[in-house]
Amino acid sequence: MKTLALLMLASTSLLGGVGCDSRALPVGDGRSEDARRDGRPPPEARSPDGRPREASAPRFRLHLFDGHISMAYDYASLEAATAGLKPADAALTLSDLEIEQYQTDPAPSSRILLRLTQTASDQHGAYLGATKDLQPFIVTLDGQRLFVGVVYILNVASAIMTPVLHLEKPAAGRVELKLGRHMGAWAGWGTAPAGLPSIDVAAVRQLFEDQQKLSPL
Repeated sequence: MKTLALLMLASTSLLGGVGCDSRALPVGDGRSEDARRDGRPPPEARSPDGRPREASAPRFRLHLFDGHISMAYDYASLEAATAGLKPADAALTLSDLEIEQYQTDPAPSSRILLRLTQTASDQHGAYLGATKDLQPFIVTLDGQRLFVGVVYILNVASAIMTPVLHLEKPAAGRVELKLGRHMGAWAGWGTAPAGLPSIDVAAVRQLFEDQQKLSPL
């Protein structure tokens, strides 16, 4: 009996020695249990300073076209005048990846300032600086048209009740694009008529907030 007991004890020790370590091994994306529970992104989804990395594929686009259209004072007329324009035919397309800062008022805002990155300003500054009044543009998100508008000088009185784009290049060198829901939005006069689409689209605002580019005017 003593011999049998010793054999059983030895067998138990051997079995315990070949068992797996009971401690949890790192698995999955390298996040701790707390990080997974809190929804924090994995290390490879964060930049060196800890902020979420931007998506590589652009989603927001502003398409500028050469030439000009006839003056359209209401949105229905502008839509008719630009119906044949296709984003693929744009002379210049700017994306959210080329925008350094998206500034606007509390929603719903009639003013949006898009400040380009230095690289985008250097690459596109010459073309943007040579734009003329009544050049049309289209704004899209994920390929869907949001609204259309025209380039127009900022400080001038006009009855244009359509989205407008004012272009400026401050001393710092970065190009600034000022979107207005209608002429006068940046000067503080005029009221948007019924039926005029909003330029302050919630999904666009959220996109730039996610990219940490959204800030108040």
